[in-house]
Amino acid sequence: KEMGNDPQTKMRRLQEFWISRASAEQRKGRAGRTGPGVCFRVYTDGDYEAFSEYSTPEIMRVPLDSLVLQITAFGFKDVRRFPFLEPPLMSNIETSVSFLHEQGALNNDEELTPIGRMLALLPVDVVIGKMLIMGTVFHVC
Repeated sequence: KEMGNDPQTKMRRLQEFWISRASAEQRKGRAGRTGPGVCFRVYTDGDYEAFSEYSTPEIMRVPLDSLVLQITAFGFKDVRRFPFLEPPLMSNIETSVSFLHEQGALNNDEELTPIGRMLALLPVDVVIGKMLIMGTVFHVC
């Protein structure tokens, strides 16, 4: 299982995937590492050949809202030009920037608003962070 993004519900969830060939080889290497062991694979050679060579990087599977917020909070002016090791799709970055605009975290110049600065300090998802901030402002217990 891997953490993935469900675009319909806009939520992260664990999704079942076939492992990659690299993961299969790594797991095989663990068999017998600390004592006698055998690796049993519960899939056919054809299934194995159909596996992708490597797993999809997490940055390609999850929403980038919190990441874009953090990059902006660190003072990087244009998140689209950030030097990612594995660059996400530009459409995912645009979706996150748009979402942060909708939440009031970024202004029209894509700079942090006061709410955005507070959200960047909270170690939670943007929506949950905004609920916490608004609950505090309006004294909701």
